[in-house]
Amino acid sequence: KIAQNQAKDVFDLLAGFVYSQTLAACVELGLLQTLMAGSRTVEELARETHMPLEGMERLVQAAVSLKILSSRSGGRVGLGMRGAAIAGNPGLIGMIEHHRMFYRDLADPVALLRG
Repeated sequence: KIAQNQAKDVFDLLAGFVYSQTLAACVELGLLQTLMAGSRTVEELARETHMPLEGMERLVQAAVSLKILSSRSGGRVGLGMRGAAIAGNPGLIGMIEHHRMFYRDLADPVALLRG
């Protein structure tokens, strides 16, 4: 049981980058603000953000799994619990937007640490 818990924790460490990039994509595309006004279909989100449908489907699926977005009836998507908390907090949105610069700095973490 201990080994399983540690393996899950390590997986979360490894997957953290994907989680944060999923969140960053949702913020950059304005999905959280759009969905504050009401749920949309994936097709509507793709059209409104000028994204290919397949790309939006992947993003929505990832965001739903992270509770950033939530599946609704009729094939619609709305804010999930985490997305709602973020959408109403401009400070969090700003931090998420800043991550793009932060990740550029960390593209080579060893070089960054060496100065």
